[in-house]
Amino acid sequence: MTTNIASDPLDTSDVLTALSNECCRAVVAYGREHDASTVTFSALSHAASRLTSLDPPQIDVQLHHSALPRLDDLGLVEYDYDARTVRFRDHPVLESDLLERAVADQRL
Repeated sequence: MTTNIASDPLDTSDVLTALSNECCRAVVAYGREHDASTVTFSALSHAASRLTSLDPPQIDVQLHHSALPRLDDLGLVEYDYDARTVRFRDHPVLESDLLERAVADQRL
């Protein structure tokens, strides 16, 4: 993860709400495990299919309509629908113990 953003404080409840979604956890786990700053939507979808209980078509819908917009709103990723890319952002919450525990079961 290489794109830096301002360290705006995030509401813990917003982060926990986002991480209650298995697709959000899969995205964050992927970002933590890989040092790529930007990935294609299809690569992320493929990885999420191994990390979630959802079928591939469901994963694409969940990623596009729920997980990626939610994580984008929180400032954890930058989702570019037109380019079909996801850029992972450096954010203090991504280094927290809370996040480590939340995504521990979603490792690649």
